[in-house]
Amino acid sequence: MNRSFIAHSSLGERLKFRSMTGQERISTLFESRVRLVSDMSSISAKRMLGEDMTVEVNLATELGGAGTRFFSGQVTRFAYVGKDDGDMCVYEAVLRPWLWYATRRSDFKIFQFKTVPEILQEVLAPYGFAIDAKLSGSYRSWDYCVQYSETDFSFVSRLMELEGIYYYFAHSKGSHQLVLCDGPESHASLPSGPVKVPYHAGVLAAQILEQDFIDTWSHSEDIASGHFAADDYDFKKPNAEIDTLRRQPAGHSRDSYELYDWPGGYTELGDGENYARLRLEQQVGRRELIEAEGNLRHIAPGYLFDLARHPNDEENRRYLIEAATYDFQENALRVDGAAGAAYSESTSGTSYRQAFEVLPDNAPYRTARVTPKPRTTGPQTAVVVGPAGEEIYTDEYGRIKVQFHWDRYGKMDENSSCWIRVSQTWAGSNYGAMNIPRIGQEVIVDFLNGDPDYPIVTGRVYNAAQMPPWELPRHKTQSGIQTHWSKGGGGKHMLRFEDSKGTEHIELSTDYGNTHLHMGYLMNQGSEVQRSYGFELRTNEWGSIRADKGLLLTTYTQDFTQKISRDNPDGHQQLGDMLQHTEGLMLQAEQAVSETKALLGTLKDARSSSLGPMLSSIVGAATGAGAAETGMPQSGDPAMSESKQLLSDSKQVDKPIVSIVSPEGQSIISPKPVVISSGQSVSMHVKNSITLSSGAQVTHLVKCGMFTHVNTGGAVTVVSAGDIAHTAKTGAMNLVSLLNNSLTSTAGDANVEGKNNVLVKAETTGIKITAPKRIELVCGPTKIVMDGDAGTITFEAPNQVSMESTAANLSFKAKTKIGAEGDTGVLDFTGTLAQYGSEIHLNPDKS
Repeated sequence: MNRSFIAHSSLGERLKFRSMTGQERISTLFESRVRLVSDMSSISAKRMLGEDMTVEVNLATELGGAGTRFFSGQVTRFAYVGKDDGDMCVYEAVLRPWLWYATRRSDFKIFQFKTVPEILQEVLAPYGFAIDAKLSGSYRSWDYCVQYSETDFSFVSRLMELEGIYYYFAHSKGSHQLVLCDGPESHASLPSGPVKVPYHAGVLAAQILEQDFIDTWSHSEDIASGHFAADDYDFKKPNAEIDTLRRQPAGHSRDSYELYDWPGGYTELGDGENYARLRLEQQVGRRELIEAEGNLRHIAPGYLFDLARHPNDEENRRYLIEAATYDFQENALRVDGAAGAAYSESTSGTSYRQAFEVLPDNAPYRTARVTPKPRTTGPQTAVVVGPAGEEIYTDEYGRIKVQFHWDRYGKMDENSSCWIRVSQTWAGSNYGAMNIPRIGQEVIVDFLNGDPDYPIVTGRVYNAAQMPPWELPRHKTQSGIQTHWSKGGGGKHMLRFEDSKGTEHIELSTDYGNTHLHMGYLMNQGSEVQRSYGFELRTNEWGSIRADKGLLLTTYTQDFTQKISRDNPDGHQQLGDMLQHTEGLMLQAEQAVSETKALLGTLKDARSSSLGPMLSSIVGAATGAGAAETGMPQSGDPAMSESKQLLSDSKQVDKPIVSIVSPEGQSIISPKPVVISSGQSVSMHVKNSITLSSGAQVTHLVKCGMFTHVNTGGAVTVVSAGDIAHTAKTGAMNLVSLLNNSLTSTAGDANVEGKNNVLVKAETTGIKITAPKRIELVCGPTKIVMDGDAGTITFEAPNQVSMESTAANLSFKAKTKIGAEGDTGVLDFTGTLAQYGSEIHLNPDKS
């Protein structure tokens, strides 16, 4: 038996080769249709599917040659097609590479921090077939790469096309191997063929029987783009220039057309330049097309051969076989004799023909980018994820990580996705809005340019596990923001707007310190009890109001559509009126003080000649009669200038002051101390009354003087229990009144004491000293006693008692007698001595 083609399968000789047609191309799944004959009429397709079948080709010619080559593939289709003329059962098997199985499996899967060769290995290794990676290039690591609703084959194909990787299949008996390539060094010469393949054309080709050869050769050139440019954007380097440009013109007048790609799929300039080189090499490879035909049974894509004997010597060079089609026919088995007799075999009628495409090997081969990258059809949702135990997981850009609902491999942790940017309502240079989605929340994810490798979070949505912050639809008129304290804090912050008619209000609050600002219809959302209208700011913690340039607190109505917010016309007017009122009172006080000072001066300078030289000397020595008026406090208002400055500043509150103004009154109330402190002055100006009430002591501490003036109505000071003490430690005390002065003790003594003198003076009428019992005047060892009970006046002196009258007479009146007790007594009269009603005893010891 001398057969040119043999089919190797699990059925052995029961299944014989009849014919094969097929095509094979670099970076393409080959397909061969093999017709087979058998005496078995019931071969099960299920038995054959998935098996390896090999077609062995005998390379010997009629006059020479030797060796074999193999076509190996997986049976992916098997069919019974009928019987031939010899009553043999005819079957057809479709052979494809094991990589074809990758077209039968699709997935959604995320790859992170892997190079394309590493991704290829991860995707294809589970199929269990051999891969020979003849790769010499360096490949970038992809932070994030998604197989998105595409078959394994489409996924690895587009990645290889992107990175300039291509493949072919190396066939052997019983198997075939996937060979990955990225440059000329990945290829070898035809393993079963001659070093050089001759070209024979025309009549000569029909006469060649001893060797395989090429009889048809067509070399054409096409117009392709000679320039390639690309650019992209990196948000981490928003101003970086990473555009690239490559040129490799063909040398004709239409070789400068440019292909521009954006986004280029890179963020590093080096990667962009590499991709530009690959894209241009893909274009250059499309410029030349060489098509050939012949009877070369050993032609196989992915291998090299040298052309010889071409009449154009420039064609005689080395080529890379890119594609081939096969057409092999074996002679039909004939029946000799009756049915059941042995089959005889003959090689007569065997034919083979191949067409193929080649490329010069002087340029890198690159497969065209023909596999489209899948595009998303719209937004989708995902769940925010992060490390176990964390509630918020983000980076310096506010990015987050998510797990997509389609992801079967993610572990709901920080490795489920790349860092994904989050759209915010406002984003500027160190200003804008920031709301970081938290772990467990559901977010809306869109994709830049529809590219699944570039997700971006565009929104957030509620679900049954993440419900809205307030009950709906009950509170459907409410809108706002409510946060949640992180890491088990249990509290919240809230900005809530209520637009329901009749209860419109705004609430800004935090659970920390139960701090709330309510505006509008005042109510608590929990109790829904109406608590008036307006605004309320409250807290269980500390509070402060700070305004560096001034603060106005007013309950006056203002036209806020026209007026400046700090305008204070009512307070300014009211304070101005009060200051004018105070100035009027102060003028009256100053007039009264002037009159008092004049009176004190009169008292000081008075000399009463009627008192005689002795009393005049006493008056001259007195210091209490208005002597200290120069030490009196000033009668004007020392704080008036400062008050007027505050009046000016309060008109528009344009200085760092506090102005509190209200038309109906103010109250400051506390069960604890209230302190008013000023580094300068404190002024109180009222038109009506001031009431100062204290349940304990009232203390006035004055450093430089105290001035009190009552214009009308008098002044009353009453101490119901205890003493009153008024002390002038270094000066005089003056009590001056227009009418009477009364010093009265209702239950004890009244004492008037002076360190030096006590001067009692009546300006016009007299001095009356009245006592019901006794009056004593004591000066040193002398004494005058007026005894009311005894009705006597007694003069006591250790030396003499003198009575002097500047008038003519000195009169003594008595109902009984006038006597001088003691040893001696002298009555000296320069005028008349007279007694009325009784006798005069000049010497009481004698009769």
